[in-house]
Amino acid sequence: MPHNQVNDINYPHTNYKDSVSHEKINKLDLELRKNEKIIQKNQENIQKNNSLIGSYQQELFQLNQQIGNHQQELFQLNQQIGNHQQELFQLNQQISNAKKNNMELYFDNIRRTHDLISPAIKKNEDPFAKFNTPRLTTEPLSPISQEEAIPARRNPQQGRSSKNEQGNTPYPYADQRNSVIDSYRNNRLSKVADMEKQDKLRTPYTKLRTAEAQDRRKAQIKGYNARVIKENLNNLNNLYNDLNEKVTQSIAFTKKSKTTNPNKGKNPITGVDNKEYNELKKDILNKDKYNTPLQSSPKFGEQQNHYNRMDEKKDKRLVRGNPQSSTTSSPEIKNTRSPRLK
Repeated sequence: MPHNQVNDINYPHTNYKDSVSHEKINKLDLELRKNEKIIQKNQENIQKNNSLIGSYQQELFQLNQQIGNHQQELFQLNQQIGNHQQELFQLNQQISNAKKNNMELYFDNIRRTHDLISPAIKKNEDPFAKFNTPRLTTEPLSPISQEEAIPARRNPQQGRSSKNEQGNTPYPYADQRNSVIDSYRNNRLSKVADMEKQDKLRTPYTKLRTAEAQDRRKAQIKGYNARVIKENLNNLNNLYNDLNEKVTQSIAFTKKSKTTNPNKGKNPITGVDNKEYNELKKDILNKDKYNTPLQSSPKFGEQQNHYNRMDEKKDKRLVRGNPQSSTTSSPEIKNTRSPRLK
């Protein structure tokens, strides 16, 4: 018979209290079984979580390795930035030195030309007269005297193998060589005489054309020198701009990667504030100060306002009709010109 029967005839000794205790025990057994199942599920979940934790730890280790690699790359990039900034600083110094040297040479040339030309200008003479050398002299050559003429090297009666005092023939072909030299000299003198004849036959028009060609050649040389200086300055400026772009890109990359900058507001090379550094950079790159055109200087012997003459030569023609109106003259307005003299 089961134990949970209450007030059974065969078990007169059982009572109500015992039956209540059996029910409690059964409930506790059920709760224990439920708790055991929950404990098993929790253990399974713990194992799963442990496996996940292991995988996460591996991923974290890999991420730490990647962070270390990125930090090394960042350190290398910072080193490259420092090298680029040093190169940029050196290039800035080279640019400033080159500009100063160019300006010194430019003004030195102006001073030298002024020193050469100013005495002639004071005397109201042609300043370039002593530099314009003629192509050929118009004076005829004087005839060669007997003293200047080449003496004979040998006695024709002795023959070709003339001997010296010792009886040797040191130069058996000396006579032939001397004859070649004499013929060359005579040919050269005849060519010079022919050129002088042609120069006498030249007209003033051809002489003027040669003078214009000389002036053009001088102007070409001046323009070529100016172009070379400008090309060198442009090349230096292009190098400066390329390096400046590289440095700005690298600085922008480091600003994105770094959260804080201890040297904020200072130049990393010199340690000077950025405001002072930018002012120095403006002085170096002041194109109005250094890249002055060659035509800006006035001609020697003229005033400083030489290039403002076109303002004085304005069109001062009379306007027919009302001078205040900007429109053309109408047929109603009479002609204000004076009558023609008969």
